[in-house]
Amino acid sequence: MDTTPAIEVSAIVKVFAKRDHRTIRAVDGLSFQVPKGSIFGLLGPNGAGKTTTIRILTTLLAPTGGEARVMGYDVVQNPLAVRRQICVVIQENAIELHLSVQNNFRVFGRFHGLPADEIQRRTERISDLFGLGEYLNEKGIPVRI
Repeated sequence: MDTTPAIEVSAIVKVFAKRDHRTIRAVDGLSFQVPKGSIFGLLGPNGAGKTTTIRILTTLLAPTGGEARVMGYDVVQNPLAVRRQICVVIQENAIELHLSVQNNFRVFGRFHGLPADEIQRRTERISDLFGLGEYLNEKGIPVRI
């Protein structure tokens, strides 16, 4: 049985340099593991480094120090393999607001390295499964609940 954690974070640090040469330590030595098949919540107050941590785990941001792995793949050394293992919908990502539902499927499919015919097949399957057919050409409209 494979006991590799789904997510493994070891002493990650992220420091941002400001223009006035000050630095902000957004993540400071964070370590945790998430076993495969579990549900995990990353909680903390505003400014605690949650979004920065998620951006590191999704390969959108490189850590300043430490290591992070997703499904055994290092987020810095093998970002494409990490992206192929995950699916993330970031809360505030402006691009999906300007694309149709169908084009969002295409963008995320290409992001994960899928060929066009496979993206189309999956789009049709998901569209049928969730009744999205009439919305495929609609652009994203933000809904806050």
